[in-house]
Amino acid sequence: MLLGIADTHTHPCSQLGLGGVVYGDPAAPLGALGPCDGAAHGGGYELLDGAMRVSRQVVQAATAPALQLPDDRHHPGGAPSFEHWPRWDDGTHQQYHQDWIRRAYDGGLRLMAALAVNNQLLSRLMGEDHETLDRDAVDHQLDAIRRLVAANSFMEVARSPAELRRIVGRDDRLAVVLGVEVDQLERYHPTPSPGPAAPSALAHWVDDLVTRLYDAGVRQVTPLHLSDNLFGGFALYGNSTLFGVPYNPFNASNHYLNRRYVEVEPEPALEFRLTRDQVHFDPAGAFHADTVDAYDTDPGQGHRNAQGLTAAGALLIRALLRRGMIVDVDHMGAKTMAATLAIAEAGDYPLLSSHTSFLDLAIPAGDPDGHRDPGGAAAARLGPIPSELAISDRTVERLRRLGGMVSPGLVGTGNVRVRLGRQADAPVHSSIMWASSYLHAARRMHGAGVGLATDFTLAPSCGPRFGAGLVYSGPSQRRNPQRYPVAYGTPGSGQGSDRLAPCVAGSRRFDINTDGLAHIGLLPDLLQDVANLGVPPEDLVPLWSSVEAYATMWERCLRAGGQA
Repeated sequence: MLLGIADTHTHPCSQLGLGGVVYGDPAAPLGALGPCDGAAHGGGYELLDGAMRVSRQVVQAATAPALQLPDDRHHPGGAPSFEHWPRWDDGTHQQYHQDWIRRAYDGGLRLMAALAVNNQLLSRLMGEDHETLDRDAVDHQLDAIRRLVAANSFMEVARSPAELRRIVGRDDRLAVVLGVEVDQLERYHPTPSPGPAAPSALAHWVDDLVTRLYDAGVRQVTPLHLSDNLFGGFALYGNSTLFGVPYNPFNASNHYLNRRYVEVEPEPALEFRLTRDQVHFDPAGAFHADTVDAYDTDPGQGHRNAQGLTAAGALLIRALLRRGMIVDVDHMGAKTMAATLAIAEAGDYPLLSSHTSFLDLAIPAGDPDGHRDPGGAAAARLGPIPSELAISDRTVERLRRLGGMVSPGLVGTGNVRVRLGRQADAPVHSSIMWASSYLHAARRMHGAGVGLATDFTLAPSCGPRFGAGLVYSGPSQRRNPQRYPVAYGTPGSGQGSDRLAPCVAGSRRFDINTDGLAHIGLLPDLLQDVANLGVPPEDLVPLWSSVEAYATMWERCLRAGGQA
């Protein structure tokens, strides 16, 4: 049996996508990640500051306006002081440096699904006069991930479950599985789709697309991301503002790529709704405010994407299954996911939720625990708002029965129903929230098939639970007791030799208690913090067995797909 932790959703080379908004080469010497300016991120300061405001708005505006953090404008920071970054709430600087991956490996990480990622609208906005297409972003990132792996002897790319078992079980190295998560996966093919009017030609085209991905080394595929595409509809979530105008950035991206806004259906089980005020960007990058009256219908109910799995989407899912590839259902709209699950169940084929959030842990709007201190109906709503992005316990059960996996995400933990102590004692975005999601997953999966997902890039991660400025729900007189911090030893002094050695970058000493999960190298610190919260070792067995669960799932994929 393989022992070790599986991180099923990472973006180690995202600096080569998204218009370069993420700064820092993970394979460069750490000292080379010096102070950066706007140009180092692919655009000017104004665009970079806007990107940072969007990436941090969920923290600063929605859930934690009292956090005493640096302002949301870009700060150069960098080596040798690393004064301003990496930070848990700033996804615009590299958080997967090879030295930090090595520290995570030393702490038990044994599998990393490394995914190429992109957003063409953000690329257009950051690049000013050019746009990185999804196909180019995928190829550039896959090549860079291979170079990163080749430069570090403790890593190796796994192209099959047999290779995964050798890399981890015999060689005790970190297995890296290549994957993709882009908005328009169809654009990886060099020619346009023939369309549903020519079903035979379309089937051949889809098979060729999957072959091209497979030959590029891709083994894990997220068919939907942050817009509708040829294959189906994406999960709706994440309203924001732009220059004071309310809008949904993913709906704006959908309009940019598809020249239309998302069509919605009412869903009483959800709270998230698109607002009638929306923004779209023209090919020159200028934005225009619009009104979508259809989003004002059916008050009191949430919205789900009306687009389901298309004919091309059904062909894609079946082609991926025939290849024995790992299909990630996250970011699928409810109707697309339902159809995908039906296809998988017909063939007894496992599916993966690579960076899971749980609908049944979301706190209803009428509950005071769902609002920022001091609570009550007038207080600001704490996220996450129940949306299509989160999966229900019923879906988790279907994934379990198929032999699949779920991996509670460390990004956007927000304010979920806690499973450790009192809700009012749990700071928003802290390790208590992630541990509660993990324990929920372990119980629902019957103690097997549970990994984790760091998913750094343009989103807040797991924040601190100590220090000033933390945010709580409920009445103000109840406060987090801030007990049981992680204790660090002093390197070279012989003192605290039984304690965790601190992570040091340049002159900065990271402390999980007050820094939160600033980068992947602090995973061991986070898990120590989870243990300090009172999670017993036996409850962490599913996590420490997650590499075995991934290998077993992959083997079942190959058998079900006829590729054993």
